[in-house]
Formats: sequence, structure tokens, C-alpha cells
Amino acid sequence: MVGLLDDNSKNYIAVVKYRRKCHNTHVEEPIDPTITDTSYDPDSTVKALKQQQKSLSEAEILEVIKKYKAGASTYDLAEEFGCHRATISATLKRNGVHVTCRKVDIPVAIKMYESGKTTTEIAKLFDTDGSAISRTLRQNGVKMRKSWDYSRK
Repeated sequence: MVGLLDDNSKNYIAVVKYRRKCHNTHVEEPIDPTITDTSYDPDSTVKALKQQQKSLSEAEILEVIKKYKAGASTYDLAEEFGCHRATISATLKRNGVHVTCRKVDIPVAIKMYESGKTTTEIAKLFDTDGSAISRTLRQNGVKMRKSWDYSRK
């Protein structure tokens, strides 16, 4: 298996799932060096692992909208339809569906932030990232603290 660089470390789950689907084929006969290309560099590494863009069909779009309105998250839908969560989110927005950050209990997050918790600490509680918490708090009118407002540990 190929090691993933920092830029692609988030894709390891997709790579592992893909790897599990592939069947290993064993070479029965020795490789003939006269017909094998050996001009490649065996010490080279993959520079980038890019995810294939997926276009959803009309039927899939309707299914995504139905399931999202029924309570499925963009993360769950992305895994089910084999695409990135941003594809699901963009598809929903293009079709007039209001996309929210459902993972976060907004009143609880506001209360925690006002009591002195950092966005990173709140994010860990809601199993999301700090930028999502910051964005949600700003959208709800919370004045964000500066880094120097925190006491040094």
C-alpha cells in the first residue's frame, strides 16, 4: 500500500475501502524482462492522490434531498453515494435546501464558549472541527475572542 502525504491523509479511509474491494491477483508466470517497462523509478512516491469527481444523477439528487430532509447528515450521504460531503452540500444548496450544521447544539455551544471554552474544545465535544464551531458561533451573533484573550497555560 502507498503511504499518504499530509495533503491526502484524510483520504486513507477511502483508500482502505477501495483496497479491500480489489482482489489480489497473483502472477503465475515470471515476468519477461524483454516486454516489461523497467524505466520507472522504484523509489518514487505518489505526489498527489486526487479524488475522482462524482456527478450525481437526477434520481440520486432526489434521493439525497429526501434522505437529508429525513435527517441524514452530509457525511453519511457522501459515504453512501461515494462522493465528497462538499458535493452533497453543494447539491442540496443548488436545489434550494437549507444546509445546517446539525452536529452542533447551538445553545450549548454558545454557553460553553461564553464560559471560556475554546472552539477546539467545543468541537471535540460535538465531533467536528473548530472552524465549524467558529462559523456557527459567528452566524449566531457571538463576538469571537482573539488569541490573546486566552490565558497562557
